Amino acid sequence: MLKSRHAQQEETLRAFLDKRQVLGEIPASKNTDELAQFLNCVLHGMSITAREGASDDALMQITATTLRLWPEMLKN
Repeated sequence: MLKSRHAQQEETLRAFLDKRQVLGEIPASKNTDELAQFLNCVLHGMSITAREGASDDALMQITATTLRLWPEMLKN
């Protein structure tokens, strides 16, 4: 069940990124499968970190780091 839920989450991310790509917000040269896989991995890591008792500040730092990296990941 958990594996299926993770796969569905990644598919939802991929569909979202595909739409953004069609709108020109993500370069056509970028692989949305890879981007979705990366984001899904970050989300799973954050989920585990939260369950282990991480503070809101620690989780926000992970989010901030990911958002800082995002423009670099979208470069051609």
